[in-house]
Amino acid sequence: MILYIQISPIATNGFSGSFFDLLWEAGPVVKGVLLILFGFSVLSWAILVDRYRMFRRSEAASDAFLDAFSQTENLESLLQERQEWADSPVAAVFHKAYGAARGKKPGGSRRSRPMRLYQLERLLSQIGSKELQRLGRNLNFLATTGSVTPFIGLFGTVWGIMKSFRGIGLTGSASLAAVAPGISEALVATAFGLAAAIPAVIGYNHFLHRLQLATTELEGFNASLLNAAEEQEVDPGTAPQIPATRGIG
Repeated sequence: MILYIQISPIATNGFSGSFFDLLWEAGPVVKGVLLILFGFSVLSWAILVDRYRMFRRSEAASDAFLDAFSQTENLESLLQERQEWADSPVAAVFHKAYGAARGKKPGGSRRSRPMRLYQLERLLSQIGSKELQRLGRNLNFLATTGSVTPFIGLFGTVWGIMKSFRGIGLTGSASLAAVAPGISEALVATAFGLAAAIPAVIGYNHFLHRLQLATTELEGFNASLLNAAEEQEVDPGTAPQIPATRGIG
């Protein structure tokens, strides 16, 4: 006698186990957490791409300017801005500070008297600070993303675990059917938090290092420019006269 046993399929309540089903079946709180994390991630990636392009252009422009600076015998010729130097912080400092030290206003007109040495030093500091701020724009958002998003994801994790315990209380059973939805939401929130935080932290540390290199390069150039101005100072307090026929440094 042959027995036929019919095995009925396990009810899945329309859940196929895919990643998108995990997102779709999540509660409103967890969905809100995921939306916030997604926003942080999109903005941080946009900043990463923008800063990468900015630093690449800036470093290439600074290298081109410093090459021209080291080879020229007439610094006055460097006052004519070139397109390949447009993103260089070193070139921006030179154009504004050297022109001021020569007693020139923007546009080529002459000042009533050249700039004094201490005024040049303050101007170098101000211009350099503005250029470094331009390079480091929005890096604080990357730092915020790296420090905040794991905790936002942790909130979603805790909420998902709370949902699991609530399912246990309602069903009176600790079966997978009761706890799996909440655990799934918790794991998804954790993954989204880490996915938003890790690239932001790596990018922030990378660009912070490149910003420090740019700061060192700019400080070295400022010191060379001040040394050349100080060497040409006849008496203390008189205006520095930087010759146009010698290099700086």
